[in-house]
Amino acid sequence: MPEKPVLYIVGMPIGNPGDISIRALEILKSADLIFCETRKETARFFKKHEIPFPKDSWFEINEHTKSNEIDDAFKLLMKVSSAVLISDSGMPVICDPGSELIRRARKSDISLKIIPGPTALTTALALCGLSTNQGFHFLGFPPRQTEKRGRFLAQAAKNPLPVVLYETPYRLKKILSEIQKFIPKQKQIFIGIDLTSDSEYVFDGNIQELSSIISTVPPGAPVIILY
Repeated sequence: MPEKPVLYIVGMPIGNPGDISIRALEILKSADLIFCETRKETARFFKKHEIPFPKDSWFEINEHTKSNEIDDAFKLLMKVSSAVLISDSGMPVICDPGSELIRRARKSDISLKIIPGPTALTTALALCGLSTNQGFHFLGFPPRQTEKRGRFLAQAAKNPLPVVLYETPYRLKKILSEIQKFIPKQKQIFIGIDLTSDSEYVFDGNIQELSSIISTVPPGAPVIILY
């Protein structure tokens, strides 16, 4: 009976492409199959590190991937010796796709190995300088529907612990406007955009100050902390 494959879960940089471990690069170079969030971003990263991008040995797994496509991905996994699961940035599965493939691999006793890397979540908390000895709440992405987003933020406002959330670049200014509406003015807000990249942007102040900066906030992937 042939040996089962190894699936490596590899953390990727969140901004600066140099924030990748030596071990991660070695795994990416040697893997037989790449499960990536988007081919375009992965190919760009591979080129930056002079890693040949496999022409045929890759498979996209993202928010648009259907269950039957995960079936196809799993069949491909079973045909190789090693594969990697990566997202466009940060740790796979932390508010990113890929969890279903990992669950199937675990049920099939496929060897899972983790190569840790940065996450926007912990990077923002460290840069904000907050003490998290008492904990914090990570809420991920707000709902897309306006009514649900309002309830989401109203609940976040009641939380005595620091609250961390993500948002997409194209909904950044919308969420900042909604935060002004639903979060008490005395609360503090930390905004980190494209952290670790050359275009990194950071704001740390109170909710009341948002009105003066919203128009100048650059587009990018944000991490928001309410505290």
